[in-house]
Amino acid sequence: MNTQTKISLMPNGSVELQAEDPLTGESIRRVFYIRASNGYVRETDAHGAHRQVCRKLKRTGNTLIAADSDDLVKVIRREWISYRLAARRELNR
Repeated sequence: MNTQTKISLMPNGSVELQAEDPLTGESIRRVFYIRASNGYVRETDAHGAHRQVCRKLKRTGNTLIAADSDDLVKVIRREWISYRLAARRELNR
């Protein structure tokens, strides 16, 4: 399993996550953004729908909020780590 992850702040203020999903082994690329300061974290899914992002980068649960693009990077990094830890626990069952 390749666990190399790249989380980048893009020029437009969005944050790009490139990694290997620890559960599926598939390469993933997700782009997150906020519409305004102190706004909900969102991403555009494969079908073009704009969805709010929740804890551990899931679709359900407590919605993430970021103060600005710099905070968005920190939020995505923190939640990616939480997701990976949860996946590791799942795989070790």
